[in-house]
Amino acid sequence: MRYVFYLYNLNKKMDISGKVNITSSNTLFIQLAFNGSVLASGTGFIGELESNFLLFTNRHNVTGRNNITNEILSPTGGIPNEIMVTFPMIKEGQNSKLIIGRSIYTFPLYIDSDESQPKWIEHVKGKSVDVIGIPLPLEINFLKQFSFPILDSYLKPNVGDRINVIGYPFGLSSDNLALWSTGYIASEMDIDYENLPVFLIDCKTRKGQSGSPVIYRKVPGENIIHKGKVYSAMVERADLLGIYSGRVNPESDLGMVWKKEVLENILTRYKKLAK
Repeated sequence: MRYVFYLYNLNKKMDISGKVNITSSNTLFIQLAFNGSVLASGTGFIGELESNFLLFTNRHNVTGRNNITNEILSPTGGIPNEIMVTFPMIKEGQNSKLIIGRSIYTFPLYIDSDESQPKWIEHVKGKSVDVIGIPLPLEINFLKQFSFPILDSYLKPNVGDRINVIGYPFGLSSDNLALWSTGYIASEMDIDYENLPVFLIDCKTRKGQSGSPVIYRKVPGENIIHKGKVYSAMVERADLLGIYSGRVNPESDLGMVWKKEVLENILTRYKKLAK
């Protein structure tokens, strides 16, 4: 679905009007910091399941360490204890939405002062899964307007199908909106890569896109196969497939995407803990 946004960039002091894809504004720029000093940037998004909301990103973003080798990622040697999340400031208009600026919220990553108890929720398999969800102390109605519903879909992508990775490579954006990278599904969707809930994509991704939502998009006029029949899409549909976490090798454009089931597992664990 597409909405008409009227953008006002408070820095450039200029009006920009036009069509903006809702996925661009719902994908959030994050920065990882230690006591206010920014160490790195990345991407995140709000996932929702049965009115439970979490900010999803990669585990290596919040730990500041390579999820496999445990090597410190920041050249400063610092480990983050805060996450800074940039949200668009939205004002509802008649048949439109008005983006009037951006707000940056800073949240602690740990419950205790010793920084031994993280606030984030991990997958049932723990650190072997490079995805976490963070509960945010914000109003549900606020979170809902930015959320990606974690739902089953009748759209069933196959190997070789086109996908999009939406995020902030090198911290870059277009008037504070996320950038779209295009690639293709590189491994069979029903087979787990290296016995993990992961599939591979062939896409030119870069630093800063860790934590990006990966979507399968159909635009009006494209064919959709459902229950053996071919339909023509009447409206745009974008389904969340999972969360991007980096390339399998620095010399390759093959990247890892943790499947949507991982997000559902973490949200389900959070739901049980919140009771």
